[in-house]
Amino acid sequence: MATDLSPAEYGTVIRLSPEYPTALRHLRNYTLILTTEPLHVQQYCRTLTLAQGRLLYEVWDDDRYWHPRCVGYVVPSHLANEGRKVSSLHRSDEWKGLHPVVFTRYEEAWQAVVRDWPGLPVYGARRVVERLMRLRIGPGRANVEAAVGRYALRHWSAYRAKLDSKGLQGFDDGSVGWARVEEEVRRGVAERVMGVLRGWMRSEVSLVQANELFERLGLMRVERKEYGGVWFD
Repeated sequence: MATDLSPAEYGTVIRLSPEYPTALRHLRNYTLILTTEPLHVQQYCRTLTLAQGRLLYEVWDDDRYWHPRCVGYVVPSHLANEGRKVSSLHRSDEWKGLHPVVFTRYEEAWQAVVRDWPGLPVYGARRVVERLMRLRIGPGRANVEAAVGRYALRHWSAYRAKLDSKGLQGFDDGSVGWARVEEEVRRGVAERVMGVLRGWMRSEVSLVQANELFERLGLMRVERKEYGGVWFD
């Protein structure tokens, strides 16, 4: 049974029979998430599995003909691990233990992200903010654009899945072969990433402005390796 890319990427859901433990043995690097787990964990795993072009498996209990119900999802293990770490707390509750100066910086970064990217999911905005803070990158517009673009590439496209399917990891090992394959993968997901970003940005942003942003991020001409866009940060 295939475990990498859907024939029609970003939308295939496969329903498993009640004998799902048997099916699980054939799914490499997949993990079962039961519907008894917190709802935000289920939503994260379901959403990101489809967003990354992976196959999503729903486990259904059909014992009662009139009342079939979904009892869990079988999702990529790395997403199951991420989902179980996603906080359901409001960001101020999660960050309130930080030093006041650091907390202020987090809040400034948060405002900079959600101001220009109101459609970005809360857990995505947190991830972008925390990466900026971890790397000590200021929340200037160019830095935020690059960080959001990187997040869209790695978490909302089939970028990682395509690299996995080619036997590669998502990190540059310095080889010419890796660079050639990775460039091909980036070309293949660029349109998807632009569509995702367009859905996250402010509604008043014009098509011209959006295309200018995609140019700055390197999405419009990803074949140029020297282009200093989000792909190479």
